[in-house]
Amino acid sequence: MAFLTGSDRTLAEAISRLAYCNPFLPERIECERQALGDAFVPGGTLWHATGDPEPPPNVFALRERAGALSERLAARLAEQARPGAEDLQLYEDVVIYMLFARYDDDFYGLIDERAATAAVGFYRRFRHDVERLLQISRARLVADRDVPHLFAAFFQVRRAFHYIFHNIIGNSAPIVRLRATVWQSIFTRDMRRYRRSLYQRMGDVATLIS
Repeated sequence: MAFLTGSDRTLAEAISRLAYCNPFLPERIECERQALGDAFVPGGTLWHATGDPEPPPNVFALRERAGALSERLAARLAEQARPGAEDLQLYEDVVIYMLFARYDDDFYGLIDERAATAAVGFYRRFRHDVERLLQISRARLVADRDVPHLFAAFFQVRRAFHYIFHNIIGNSAPIVRLRATVWQSIFTRDMRRYRRSLYQRMGDVATLIS
């Protein structure tokens, strides 16, 4: 059984790039365009604000497409598809993107300082989704010990985005570059590598986002 072909492969490759790109660079816009095709809505694509962000329609469309693709690929794995290493990496990237999008609002709710010591009620749902999609027999892509790290990494990404978005305001070229540079100073040029290993050296990071 084929695992990734045609339009599904094109979509998976675009979402894979989107999952690890710098969200404050035009690169993100191009990834969204590739993932959505004719459904892409142009305009208002460089994120900055003086108030709460209003996600553009592309964000919702991408969430739906990533969710549907994740379920299709998980079903193929359950039906004994045998993807190679490259296709498994694409599958993992799609699921990672989908999970972050699915729980985005929940992580946003944790940014409030009053929630710092509160119980995280959605962790069980998050872990269940990881087990269902990333810990199946043919694709055990996330070890049990790494699930809390993945959860914490998602929160860190959401929190960094929030403070960069709200505190570096403007749409001039220097400000656009500044937002992107601050993001990169936290997560480096290679966010995939950061997720795998560099997070362990967070004590060496000089950028303060608080």
